[in-house]
Amino acid sequence: MINIKTKILVLLFSLVPGLLLAQDPVVNFNPVPYQFVAMEFKADYSEIGYKRHAFDLEVERQHIASSIQGPLYVIFRENSTPPKWQLAYPVQENITVQDPLVCVEITYPVISVAGIRASEIEPALGRLELQMKELKVYRAYHTMVRYADPHPASDPWVEIIIPIHEKRSADAIIYHLSHNVIILAVILYFFAAIIFVLFKPKKSHFLFAIFMLSLAMSKWDWLLSGFKFTLYETFPHIFFLGEPFAFLCAPSLFMYIVTITRKDFKFKKEHILHLIPFLVFLIMMIFRFYRYPAAIKQELILSPAFFSLLEQQIGIIVVNLQIIGYTAAAIFVIYRYQQELPRQQSSILSRQINWFYIVLSGILVIHYSGFIKHLIFHYTGVFSEVFYLVSVLSTLIFIMIILYHMVLHPQLFSEVDTDLAQKMKKYSLSSDLFKTYKTQLLTYIKHNKPYLDSQLTLQKLSEMVSIPPYSLSEVINRGFGQNFFGFINTYRINEAKQLLRQSHPRKTILEILYEVGYSNKSVFNAVFKKYTGKTPTQYRVQMSK
Repeated sequence: MINIKTKILVLLFSLVPGLLLAQDPVVNFNPVPYQFVAMEFKADYSEIGYKRHAFDLEVERQHIASSIQGPLYVIFRENSTPPKWQLAYPVQENITVQDPLVCVEITYPVISVAGIRASEIEPALGRLELQMKELKVYRAYHTMVRYADPHPASDPWVEIIIPIHEKRSADAIIYHLSHNVIILAVILYFFAAIIFVLFKPKKSHFLFAIFMLSLAMSKWDWLLSGFKFTLYETFPHIFFLGEPFAFLCAPSLFMYIVTITRKDFKFKKEHILHLIPFLVFLIMMIFRFYRYPAAIKQELILSPAFFSLLEQQIGIIVVNLQIIGYTAAAIFVIYRYQQELPRQQSSILSRQINWFYIVLSGILVIHYSGFIKHLIFHYTGVFSEVFYLVSVLSTLIFIMIILYHMVLHPQLFSEVDTDLAQKMKKYSLSSDLFKTYKTQLLTYIKHNKPYLDSQLTLQKLSEMVSIPPYSLSEVINRGFGQNFFGFINTYRINEAKQLLRQSHPRKTILEILYEVGYSNKSVFNAVFKKYTGKTPTQYRVQMSK
């Protein structure tokens, strides 16, 4: 049987032909000075030949032909509507021109690729931009195309030149390190999703697995961005698979929190509404990309604008509305959970609540650090290393936190069962062990008063008394006819009654409720009245008579 290492080597060697066939660009990181005389046009690119005649006439009219130092250049202005471009000749320095000619001076490092036919400029430019991403270099000026022949034929040889920002060694280290971090994070997200599906078959586990899968797939295309030029010819079918999953992260996280906080939760038809953005984008991708054969997918991958500007803006708006809306809805659900849980059980499961906020904070940091990075780059052209690092590291740290809690606190991922002991059909403890545990519990409570801890849970008490949680629940249920929270409430209310009867020192109701393990006055009043038939104030007045 082939082991995993062999499979990885096979995959790596399968990428070698694509690397060998790739035409590597030439990168000159030393600033290259360019001095042009140029003339700008607003017309379709197909009119370059016709417009060149007008440009040459203007050059002759201004008597600067003798200053020309090389063949024709075309300088394209990216993303302009209608198309804008300049025809330019390299010239000597300190030349004077008149309108409509202008002098253009450029001094930048450059990345270039030669030996391209003019008819192949667009796909060659797409490949070059992909290589720029792999090399982590960024455009500093418009694309320049240099004709190799002063008198080009119908389909001449050209060289594509892109001025770039200076490459710093620190940038390269950050880029390659961050890319390895993303690879590790995606693998761990997939691992976590598989664990939840295979070994934890509950509604909440299934939804959390979808959330993990969505996070992994939303980083999938980011992961592939570092290998696009290497992989697009060999594995075109693996591209853009993660795009729809960006619309599934927030809904799946919200539904996970709902299943945890609502013990009677059941899936209904109306819950499909949460999937509408995901399904709409999935259908769009089927028609736009997934249904095509490999050859067409390769062309689409290299397309400089696979999504239109409007589509990108709509996608950004929808994802941000989802993140904000579902986060707000989740916080409201958690708040209601906090308000209802004490009335039923007298104690907020702080670890569970804290876990919810950890997950919500994690998705907010991951999303908005990346979002801010894209905004800064889109509107200023400045690559923010700070937000880039935050986005990358938060992605890995988040999955590490999840895996940590999976191992040490697996109960956080399950629905809270407040009546575990009452649901037990059979008692597993022998009579002698039951008596031992009961005595052990009462002794500990008498001497240590753990019920005064407002954050006390069954798990926490189990650790204190060294009794397994299931056994402790059984002891409380069989030995006292109560569930855990009722058992703890009994001690807290008895403690409160003693304090209310004291005249010296006379403590306020608020001081008493905090002292006996409550953190909310309305909850304390409700539980106290349930056990005594009176409010704390009424009970104090009665005892003082």
